[in-house]
Amino acid sequence: ERPFDLIMLDMLANDACDGLETYKRISDLCSHQKAILVSGFTSTDRAGEMMNMGVACLPKPYSLKDLSIVLRQELDRK
Repeated sequence: ERPFDLIMLDMLANDACDGLETYKRISDLCSHQKAILVSGFTSTDRAGEMMNMGVACLPKPYSLKDLSIVLRQELDRK
């Protein structure tokens, strides 16, 4: 069971723990946690690794409509 329906992560957090490292730590606790990466740095290797782990991606800047579409898709995903 997931503690949260969905989490949103940015790629840049701090030097010690970026979005990928945060997601890896969360996945260690809850392997099926749904997540969306919202970042202006979605074409990096680290962002690509997150997407390979099943994390949805929403590049910045994004509209409220784009956010609502991605949120709905991820919440509905089995």
